[in-house]
Parts: sequence; C-alpha cells; structure tokens
Amino acid sequence: VQVLVSTAVRGAGFVLGPLRRAPSLVVAREQRLGYEDGFAHEAPWSAALAASLAHARMHNVIVLHTRHPVEAFVSQYYCVADERVCPKHSSAHNEAREKASNGSLDAFLLDEVSRSSSSLGQMLGAIEQMQRALDALRAASEAGAGAVRVLHSKYEQMVSDFDGWLGTLLSSLPVEVSRREAIFSDLAKQFRDDFVPDGRHKHSLIVGSNIRKLQSETMRTLQRMPRLDLLMSKLGYLWTSPFYD
Repeated sequence: VQVLVSTAVRGAGFVLGPLRRAPSLVVAREQRLGYEDGFAHEAPWSAALAASLAHARMHNVIVLHTRHPVEAFVSQYYCVADERVCPKHSSAHNEAREKASNGSLDAFLLDEVSRSSSSLGQMLGAIEQMQRALDALRAASEAGAGAVRVLHSKYEQMVSDFDGWLGTLLSSLPVEVSRREAIFSDLAKQFRDDFVPDGRHKHSLIVGSNIRKLQSETMRTLQRMPRLDLLMSKLGYLWTSPFYD
C-alpha cells in the first residue's frame, strides 16, 4: 500500500512522509508555484500533528489507511504461527509463535487481545492511536486549519474495488483532471492484478473471510469488549457483512 500511495502522490507532484510503523500515516504536501518545495514529514500520533498542519503554508492531504481490526488480528495470527508467511519478522514472533502452535486461532486471539503487552494488544493500541489521530485531523480539517484534507482509506475497498479506491485516493489530490487520469491509468496497470491470493500472507482477499474463520462464541466475546467495540464504531467497521461502512 505504501508503495502504491507513494507512486500516486509523487506522480502528482507531491512528496510524502509515512510513519514507518503500522498503521501508516501518509502526509502529502502540494508543491505550488511561489511556495517552497514540499518535504517529508514524520510526527507522532497526536493532536500536535494537526496543530502543526494548521500553520503550514501549503495544502495538506492526509491519507490514513486502515483494516478491519478483527480481520487484522486473524491475519496477524497466521503471520505469527507460520514463519513462512512473514519471514522478515520471524525472530520477533518466537514467543507468540509457541503460543499459537499450542492452541487454536480463537484461543490465541482472545488471549492476545486481552493483554496490552502481547502482539495483538500492541496492534490494538496502534489502531487506537490512529483513530485518535483521525479524530484530531478531522477536527482540524473542519476548522479550516491549514487547508487540511483528510481521507480515511480502507483496505477492504482497496481489495474489493481497486479502481474505485484508487479513484477516491487520486481525487483527494488537487491536480488537473487530465493528469489525474494519466496517473490512474498507470497505477491501475501496475497494481490492479496484485490483489490475488499468493498461498502465503494473502490467504484470501474476500472481505470478511478472516472473520468467518472464528467461532461464533469468539465473535460474541469480542463484541462484548467495550474498547474494541468503540474502536470499530469510530473507524466505521461492522461486526457483520458487509463489515465496513
């Protein structure tokens, strides 16, 4: 996703600065005649980012890309349980891998998500940070601060309707229509066929397929967790099909 977004915004005359840890925040700054060049920007998940953008001289486009939390949890299980799925992170998952190999997907998920120090507990915390950043940035945008525009991009739309997702992404960048259409055509050719199962990390790209691997009782337990239920609601995710707004 980062490569695709990078290609899009650079092709439109922007530079971007992603936070280099999941989930990623992309800041694109327009390069306009009479302004200084755009520059890469990295900042913590906080309202301080929104405050800094309020004083920026250039147009700011913020793209936050998320995935359904429960779908992401299941994906993380496979990443942890099988080192062939995520070989780059193999050594970092040794302790969690032992737990995954000694139990079921459901047992692993419920145990991990309940502990803040676990891999899923840390993932949950990171997604909550993203949600708080999204709220702060939206507030800044609604206040007209620094001409900030916020786009909440969702993994689910990207894999199920790539052309629609890409069109929405590019429409957030203030460039001429002809240029936008050329970038769309180029990116569609490059990435449209990337979203197919590969037998490794991409087991299935059907929205909700990971959730359907969980037992009904597991889903009921997750729904009774106020912290997770609130996060789902704020990010626009659902417990049942179609799973996102």
